[in-house]
Amino acid sequence: MAGMQATGRHDLSGQIFNRLVADRKFLAAYYTSIPAATLLAGLALDPARWPDVDWSDIDSIREFTVLDPACGTGTLLMAAYQQILHNHRLASQSFGASSADELHRALIEDTIHGADVVDAAIHITASTLAAMSPVTDFEQMNVHIFPLGLDGKKIARLGSLEWLEQQEALATFSGTARRLTSKGDIETRTIPRPAPRLSIVNPPFRRHNSGTGEGDSNTRVFGNIVTGERELAKRLSQLLADTPSNQIAGLASAFVVMADRITIDRGRIAFVLPATCLSGSSWRKVRQMLSDRYQVECVVSSHDTNLPSMSYDTSIAEILLIAKKVAENNSPTQRGRFVNLWKRPSSQSEAVALLSVIKRALDTGTHRIDGPPVGGTDIMLGSDRWGEIVESPIGRESWIGARWRNATCGQYAYLLSRGALWNAKGQQQAAGLPIEPLENIAGISPYDLQVKGTSGAFNIYDGWDSMVQYPALWKIHSKIQTGIINEPNARLSPKVDARVQAIWDQSGHLHVNRDVGYGAQPVMATITVVQTLGVRSWYTLQVRDSDKSTRRNRETALALWFNTTLGMLCHANHANRSQIGRGTGSRTMLRTLPTLDVRKLSDWQLDAADDVFSEFREVEFKPFYMLAVDPNRIRLDERFFRDVLGFDDDAIASVARIRSLLAAEPSIHGNKKPALRK
Repeated sequence: MAGMQATGRHDLSGQIFNRLVADRKFLAAYYTSIPAATLLAGLALDPARWPDVDWSDIDSIREFTVLDPACGTGTLLMAAYQQILHNHRLASQSFGASSADELHRALIEDTIHGADVVDAAIHITASTLAAMSPVTDFEQMNVHIFPLGLDGKKIARLGSLEWLEQQEALATFSGTARRLTSKGDIETRTIPRPAPRLSIVNPPFRRHNSGTGEGDSNTRVFGNIVTGERELAKRLSQLLADTPSNQIAGLASAFVVMADRITIDRGRIAFVLPATCLSGSSWRKVRQMLSDRYQVECVVSSHDTNLPSMSYDTSIAEILLIAKKVAENNSPTQRGRFVNLWKRPSSQSEAVALLSVIKRALDTGTHRIDGPPVGGTDIMLGSDRWGEIVESPIGRESWIGARWRNATCGQYAYLLSRGALWNAKGQQQAAGLPIEPLENIAGISPYDLQVKGTSGAFNIYDGWDSMVQYPALWKIHSKIQTGIINEPNARLSPKVDARVQAIWDQSGHLHVNRDVGYGAQPVMATITVVQTLGVRSWYTLQVRDSDKSTRRNRETALALWFNTTLGMLCHANHANRSQIGRGTGSRTMLRTLPTLDVRKLSDWQLDAADDVFSEFREVEFKPFYMLAVDPNRIRLDERFFRDVLGFDDDAIASVARIRSLLAAEPSIHGNKKPALRK
């Protein structure tokens, strides 16, 4: 590589490493693609965002600390290196060989800081950074290997996450050499916690003590032996106590909290994160922290069905986040800009061209997700439309600005959650719709672990007949569950001395699906023929504040709502987009789901809903991705919205437009061909 002068290419050795390595899934360490790294570093280090930095002055650059505490093979650090080099060239009147050497020395010795727990990866980082100018000597390099697992004294070590608590963290490799004692043992040293102006990270996504269930087993990761998973989980819980992070969200949320703790005021964080961070219930406190302490400058997401991620070798949807830490006593706007790419760049040259377009678009006004349904501001590369930018409010709840390829869907959903239906002309067509969080409308059955499993009140088995005492609706059977009326598909067997009655009292006839595969599943809510308890994906609902007879009528109306286009829009807008073609969530997600408050329907509306239900009892629906061409879904929409909610022709036309928009969304049709015309 050195002989071919190929080492200066962006992370070439890292690319080879990523092709060869086979066991990265243990850490969920999916290394950043070069186009994504180029976008992230380019947006985070845009000179216009750093007016107080003199990019022409090498001493000023020396004081500009960039840290990646989970640097892997150094892709993000290389991208930062190249962007700073670009900034310096633009700002300098002359740039010769001597200044290039001086800049390289400054970047290596003072600016660039990296850490990881994988020996092979950190050595590649050191080699690649040094090879950017192989003839330039330097005194030190700030790349470190931190131990992960139990050390010789049985102390749990969490790599760079030790900086959450400690001012210094133990390293087994630092700089350019591995030191040995006279006995041949590795000599360790402590590394002071940096105070970066930019923290740029693609953290591991996994959770300690997850996956195998063998908390004390030893696991080999890239040649390293990681021991004591249970102890690591306990240690991490201690470090995360009284922070917005938690272990359910995985290590990624811990790295965000650490970056917040060490990044200086008016500095920035730039992360590659799972898309679930924008809507997952376990990320709520982290979202609140970011909304309260940061100006979220840009969130980039890919709606490319072939490239939904920002990393190698994973289909997990990921986003790029760039946010500026506001000075103490200042308040951010609690709004952010969201870049929704229709095509993810597949090369560095495409990323550079796209970066220029995005930066120009961010400097201009953009359409709002809480505005009329007109879509986002176009991202044009030549004559090709690469995506949209939209501004959106942010806070503790879901950040919906990144949810949709076409921002029009998000605009319809936002307005609908406020009880209104608008058209593209900005005219309100229906107002005062009674929309409330689902938890205000209905009780939701317990978590599945309270029902089954080690701590549950029941054991559960497949199969049901009319003699079963405790029927359950357990698994999704999309080829069987094609209509609103369904039978149970499992039976519950009570455990001795368990709190059986308290759990069974939360059973009922109405059940809603929290995890919807739009490409296969035809129904989002169902009515079972007998009293049943929903388990795992299915949650049982009991409408509040009504007698038994009225409750059944209202639950019937609610089942219809969930299976209409607007019910699906609310669910899809609120659910996690971890994989294309799926909307996933949790019991917490269902609690806050915007839903038609059927308790506020009048008697004539409930009678009309009962008539519609009678008409659709035996009707079969096509999967949700076909909603624009499914005659039964179209007929259900027209009957429910016209006869129950009183929509006029213009409002019905808007519902038809929403059907077509949803059918065209990659997050709905996945890799299937969009079904847009009858």
